[in-house]
Amino acid sequence: MATTQIHKTGAEYLIKTVVTGEITRVTTATIGLFNDSTDSLTHSSDYSDITTEPSDGNYNSNTVDLDNDTTSTDDGTNWLATIGQEEFDVTNTTGTVDSYYVTITVQLSGDGSPVQHLFWTGGLDQSYDLSQIDTFRINADTAGVKVIPDTA
Repeated sequence: MATTQIHKTGAEYLIKTVVTGEITRVTTATIGLFNDSTDSLTHSSDYSDITTEPSDGNYNSNTVDLDNDTTSTDDGTNWLATIGQEEFDVTNTTGTVDSYYVTITVQLSGDGSPVQHLFWTGGLDQSYDLSQIDTFRINADTAGVKVIPDTA
């Protein structure tokens, strides 16, 4: 399963949005499901490296309104951002998933136009065989990411 992490493309987006102002903040993101036990994403992986996102049945990724569907919190040690509850219709969908991804469509270094890039990924609490369920739910405040300072 995926370790929750901001990917290199997500870090570039944050730096160029918050620090240098080179990129305008996006207001929507996409959340979807995949199997990281197969894909084995790393920090430098991007959305195109996900090969196990379901492609059959009723499954579709969901759009997240970053202004209204996310929450930021201080857990006493770090800041974290979480997404509200997300449901996926997986009727007639096959495959096993153990992780979720969050992408943003933005123009980063080397892009000629806006492209769907990984912002962060995270592991689910277990692997799920989608052929055994009709609705898959990620509970509120489960899909999130922490900003953890480097203490090395």
